[in-house]
Amino acid sequence: MSERNDQEMSKQQAWLAFFVETNAEVRARRISEYSYTAAAIAAFGALAWGVASLGNKYCLFGPVVAAVVAILVLLAAVLWKILDEHKKHYMYRKESVRLAKLLAESHSIDLTELPIDFRKEPEPGTGHLWSALVLKVGGLGAAVFCISIGFSNKITLICGIISVLLIYASNKWMKYRDKKLKSENTSTTTQSS
Repeated sequence: MSERNDQEMSKQQAWLAFFVETNAEVRARRISEYSYTAAAIAAFGALAWGVASLGNKYCLFGPVVAAVVAILVLLAAVLWKILDEHKKHYMYRKESVRLAKLLAESHSIDLTELPIDFRKEPEPGTGHLWSALVLKVGGLGAAVFCISIGFSNKITLICGIISVLLIYASNKWMKYRDKKLKSENTSTTTQSS
């Protein structure tokens, strides 16, 4: 009998350790998008500053194109990383709730005694949308700034309008993606019940 209790205790300790690790992972995933955003905005500023520092001393076509391409590639890479981290954060959060419920059941704890964040199924948040918006405005703003230094006002205006349309379209796509993630969660929860 004692051996069985020891096995049960070690199983519960393993679940508890896994639960703690999952929650640490949730926190780490949540914070990383701020670092990506800050680093990318700094890089956009550095690229724009570099192009602006050239002034009219040189033919600016090459540096402007290089800076705009670098800004757009960095913007795409960081946005992808933020979206990926958001999805992982959501999945870890979902697993954390599942583990909390399992631990509560194994210790005969009423679910109402758990903190509210561990009682209800998580929903995809919108914080990443704000980080993405800051990135898009900063990146496309820096690209338009670089273009304005090297090209005419008409090209700058056209690029500015295209940038605004891209920001609007990508925000719509990101909201659609979150709705899809939420509906996948609903269908997964329904199937597991």
